[in-house]
Amino acid sequence: MQLYVNARRAPLNDVRVRKALSRTLDRDEFIRVLGGGWGLSGVLSGLFSQEEIKEILKYDPEESRRLLAEEGHHSGLAVEFTFSARISPIRNCWNRS
Repeated sequence: MQLYVNARRAPLNDVRVRKALSRTLDRDEFIRVLGGGWGLSGVLSGLFSQEEIKEILKYDPEESRRLLAEEGHHSGLAVEFTFSARISPIRNCWNRS
């Protein structure tokens, strides 16, 4: 599963808001709940060093709140996600093996 955002429309057109969004995602929990524990979190390999990847994927809700407050979103930000229904069949295939 991949997660994409539309970075052409507000508020996600602001790199600081996207960074804040990234900091709110606990990727291990995301994989556990939506992927049944099967999956890896990461970014395109070869583009970043291991230190940069760790920083990019860092789960830090407090930093997220701070970044959003700097952008005027003091009460947080509502973002709507749409997921594909194809997740369940994929997960079911893994459960049978």
